Amino acid sequence: MRKITMAVLGFGQRGIVFSNVAKSYPDEIKLVAVIEKNTDKYDLIKREYHLDNQSIFSDYDAFYL
Repeated sequence: MRKITMAVLGFGQRGIVFSNVAKSYPDEIKLVAVIEKNTDKYDLIKREYHLDNQSIFSDYDAFYL
């Protein structure tokens, strides 16, 4: 079975839910990026979802470049 790669745009309530779904199914879904303006959330994102600084973007333009 092919693994789904996923990016989350916005880390509000829905973004957290979708990120948790990916975390719950690591064999099926890989969270590869989060786009979030609020830099206060970055440490939580890195800690909970094992993403590095290169996988967290401040806006979607930075993500697409």
